[in-house]
Amino acid sequence: MHISVSSQHRAHHGFSLVELAVVLVIISLIIGSVISLTSQHMKADKYDSSSKKLMAIDAALRRYVVSAGELPCPAARTLTVNDANFGRESDQDCASATAPLGTVDVGNSTIRIGSVPVRELNLPDGMMFDAWDRQITFMMVKSLAMNDALRTASAVTAPIAHTGSGWGGIRVVNALGHDVFDRRDPAIAPRHFIAYALISHGENRGGARTKQGTPHIGCPTISRDAMNCDDSDHMIRDGDLVNDVSISNSSYFDDLVLWQPVSLINPNIH
Repeated sequence: MHISVSSQHRAHHGFSLVELAVVLVIISLIIGSVISLTSQHMKADKYDSSSKKLMAIDAALRRYVVSAGELPCPAARTLTVNDANFGRESDQDCASATAPLGTVDVGNSTIRIGSVPVRELNLPDGMMFDAWDRQITFMMVKSLAMNDALRTASAVTAPIAHTGSGWGGIRVVNALGHDVFDRRDPAIAPRHFIAYALISHGENRGGARTKQGTPHIGCPTISRDAMNCDDSDHMIRDGDLVNDVSISNSSYFDDLVLWQPVSLINPNIH
């Protein structure tokens, strides 16, 4: 069989530069897709892990109520793991008129915001932090930590209304700003108010505390999750996740929120 010199030259030359470029483009597209999918799975795993932590803390709070007849007071957010008081109630029974360092009182001083008292709840220290290694916020009605407030149904009294708002207790609104749990009418039975809320500040970590107790970044002033880290009032937001950072601040929301009314955590109310 006769093979020309030009044919032999092409056979030994291998891929042309154009062919090589096409192969490289295909490889880069495959690698990019794999990285994108991996990143999405990792993000989903972190949200799933943080959500499970919130549920585990919620279960521990319920066990504590059954055992102690009241809620624990929040822990200070400014302590490191190696501090002897890390993860402990910063103020027994939340009885202090002034919030201890690392916590804050809002809503006419009826609500205290701090971190999860993991050691009071017999949880591992790591349960204080979400999957982004930031402290989970614990917000609760102070009166529920006093005098066996949840020991009997008759001991439960609704928090006083906050000046000018007609609200008592924690107020939760959805993405549209509508109340998800309405207890503005003081005549409603005292079981109908939110006892506590747990907040993971999500991927953007806005306003969340680090393991060293310092703020990761300042609380955002525009995004929808700003309400959950301003430490200035009794209102928080709970809504569908919008954790795509390309979404405008006016719509962005990446917090995980879990809240419970007294009627679900008090074993004496049916």
